[in-house]
Amino acid sequence: MRGMGFNPDKVKLPKKHYSSWDSSNCECEDGDCFCWIDFLEDLDNLLDKINDDYYWKVNAVNCGWTKSSGETYVKAKDARNLLWKVLPHTDNTFKIYKYKKGIVITNSHHDSPCGGEWYFVRPCSYKMWDEFWR
Repeated sequence: MRGMGFNPDKVKLPKKHYSSWDSSNCECEDGDCFCWIDFLEDLDNLLDKINDDYYWKVNAVNCGWTKSSGETYVKAKDARNLLWKVLPHTDNTFKIYKYKKGIVITNSHHDSPCGGEWYFVRPCSYKMWDEFWR
């Protein structure tokens, strides 16, 4: 992972994850998924404590069936927006860990059923975000 700034093999995550999501464990009533709303509110609280500027640097490792890796910068004011910009748009099952000054998301889905996708999400400055997207 040269130039990526991290190596998942060297990351020691806490034994207990902060939160997790598995859509198969959520029962929706009339289109309202209250467990999803509660999950997002809880994650919003964590993200607000970590970063009130809403700019994030995201490093991804082993993503999808091609096991692609890369980095990007996103602006996201809430958990729903952040997850939409970071995770693949499919049914995901993931765990979120509070890690150093950010979070780590470990994810699995139909192209990565055994898991192994890692997303390192940490605060960044507007300047870093702006320079990346110029």
